[in-house]
Amino acid sequence: MKKVFFTAVSIVSVFFAGNANAQKSADVTVNIKLQPIHTILVAGDATVDLLYATEDNYKNGVPVKKDNQLKVFSTGAFVINVKSTVFSNTGGTQSNTIAENHVSVTPSNGTGNSLNWTPQTVALSNTDKIFIESLKGGRDLLFNVEYRGAGSDQFINDYSKYYNAEALNVYTATVTYTILAD
Repeated sequence: MKKVFFTAVSIVSVFFAGNANAQKSADVTVNIKLQPIHTILVAGDATVDLLYATEDNYKNGVPVKKDNQLKVFSTGAFVINVKSTVFSNTGGTQSNTIAENHVSVTPSNGTGNSLNWTPQTVALSNTDKIFIESLKGGRDLLFNVEYRGAGSDQFINDYSKYYNAEALNVYTATVTYTILAD
């Protein structure tokens, strides 16, 4: 009987000793991998008309503000650059151009956008110019853009009878906004 009891105690002891050395935890590595995403859309009206219809317009310039025109998504700090083609009219018998730097753009925060940054007025150029710079990203960031055509009679001699003597002369350019990680 002592042998049976001793054998039973030995088996139980081996069982508990085996459990005492068993692994009680396991580690797993979890990675959060963030892909950079930066997008910009024209959320508002994509056409801007700077109409010179009065003497004061030629003298003082023409501002047009487009509320919530640009919509941005960015996973972190970003820069928005702006550039433009030259303004040209190709109707009629002659082609005429107006330099792009006679129009400036000024950004401001749109509806619901509380980013802290310093807006600056930028004269359009055929090369990228920094338009908006933010140290933080966000979702559905709306920006207003004010376009301002030059004053000081800058365009007083750009009306051409060769284009259409009875109608508006329309000079057109393409303004491009580009977003980059900062």
